[in-house]
Amino acid sequence: MADSNPPLARHARLLLSLLTRPDECLRWPMRDWELAVRAGRRARLLGVLHARLDAAGLLAGIPPQAAQMLQSDYQVSLQRVAMARAELRAVAIALRGYDGPIVLLKGAAYTTLGLAVGRGRVFEDVDLMVPKVDLQTVEDALIFAGWESETVDEYDQRYYRDWSHELPPLRFPDRPMQLDVHHTIVPVTARYRTDAQRLFDTAQRVPGSRFSVLDPEHRLLHAAAHVFADSDCVSKLRDLVDIDGLARDLSANEQRWSSLLEEARRSGLGRPLWYAISTCREWLRTPLADATVRELAALAPPAPVRWWMGALLDRTLPPPAPWRERNLGRSVAERLLNLRYLWLRMPPQLLVYHAVHKAVRTLRQRLRAAPAHEG
Repeated sequence: MADSNPPLARHARLLLSLLTRPDECLRWPMRDWELAVRAGRRARLLGVLHARLDAAGLLAGIPPQAAQMLQSDYQVSLQRVAMARAELRAVAIALRGYDGPIVLLKGAAYTTLGLAVGRGRVFEDVDLMVPKVDLQTVEDALIFAGWESETVDEYDQRYYRDWSHELPPLRFPDRPMQLDVHHTIVPVTARYRTDAQRLFDTAQRVPGSRFSVLDPEHRLLHAAAHVFADSDCVSKLRDLVDIDGLARDLSANEQRWSSLLEEARRSGLGRPLWYAISTCREWLRTPLADATVRELAALAPPAPVRWWMGALLDRTLPPPAPWRERNLGRSVAERLLNLRYLWLRMPPQLLVYHAVHKAVRTLRQRLRAAPAHEG
C-alpha cells in the first residue's frame, strides 16, 4: 500500500515471516527466534502461531524454548474458548424468555463455528448483537441473571447508550469474560453507517444453538470496519490476522467476493474494506483473484491518502519493539491515527464536547490526586 515508505522494523518483519513463510523460519538463529517470540507475545499471536506451526507439521523443528512459549499461550487460548462457551451457555439460559435474534460477533463467532481463524486466538470478551429495540429487554434479563455493568460514570454511560453501538460492558461477578452487547457494528455517530436490519436479515443460525452469526461477507466487513473505521489501528496486527483468515475463507469463491464488495458499497464501508484487504495482501500475502483486485481498486482512496495511511500503519499496526516502549516516529503516528479515529467516530460538535469533557475530568483527577502525592 505504501511501497515508498521505509521498511518495517525487524521485529515486525520476523513476526510476519512466521505468519507467512513458517517453513523458512526453521533455519533462523536463536536470536531471531527470541525476537520473534517477544514480538508475538506483544501482538497476542503466540497461540495462533502454535496452531499454524502445528497444522503445518513444523513444531518439532523449532527451538524447544520457543515451542514451550507458543504452547503456553495456546493452552491459554483453549482455556479462553472454554470460558467463552460457558459464558454463552449462561447467556442462553438468561435470555431463554427472549425470542429475538442473538448474533455472535468476532471471537465468539469464530469459536462457535470452529473456524481456522479462531484457532489459538486469545480473547477476553464475548461479543453479541441484538436489535436496538430489544436492548432494554436483553439488558434487563442479563442484569436480573446477575451480570453487572462495569461502567459507573454517568457520562460514560451516556456515551455508550447514546453515541456508541453497544451497551456499557457487562461482567458476571468472579468470571473473567466481559460481555459486550451490540446493536450494530459501527457507532451510531460515526461517518460510516450500516443497515443494522440487513445484518440480522442475512445472519445465519448456528445449528443446534440459540445463536446466529453474521454471514461470511458481513463477518469480514465487520472485521475490516472494527480496525479501519472504529479504532486507532495501533498494535492491531492480531486483528489483521483475523481479516486475513476470513478473507482466505472467501478466496476460492469469486461470487462471494462480488457480494462482499457490493455489501461494502451498500453500507458505505468500502474504504475500510480496501484498507483491510490491501494491507493484508501486502503484509500477509492474502490471495485474491485478479478480477477481484480490479474491482477492489474502485474502492481505494486517492494516492496521497494511500501513501499517508501506509506510512502511519507501517509504524503503528505491528506491536512496539520489544526492547523499548516506543520511539518518536511511532508516538507521532499513534497520535495522528487516534485523531483520525475520533474524527471518524464523532461529528465535529460532539467531538469538541467529548474532548472538553475528557480534559476537564482529567484535570479534576489530577487535582484530587495532588494533595495525596504531596503528602
